[in-house]
Amino acid sequence: IGSLGDLDGDGVDDLAVGAPRSPRGSHSSDVGAVYVLLMQPDGGVKSYSKLGIPAAPGHAMGSSLAFVRSTAAGGGGELLVGSPGVENDVGAVRLVALSSDAT
Repeated sequence: IGSLGDLDGDGVDDLAVGAPRSPRGSHSSDVGAVYVLLMQPDGGVKSYSKLGIPAAPGHAMGSSLAFVRSTAAGGGGELLVGSPGVENDVGAVRLVALSSDAT
């Protein structure tokens, strides 16, 4: 779980959640997924999106997350997503641009 700060500008901090053991399609497990949760003031989830990042079995995408806020107008930022199982466990980090609507 990683904080995204107030990604959508509503005054409430939002979250990124990695699910490295998540299956995808016909693949059984360890493909991984990353979700962006736009939060409500009471701690509930207002909305969420699953990021469409390519991954394959064993990649374990979402094992680590780090967010860098954009200083440009319109908000958003970049999310660094760790996948330790890429390239025979050498690993990889992907840089994913996020908009203020969590896409």
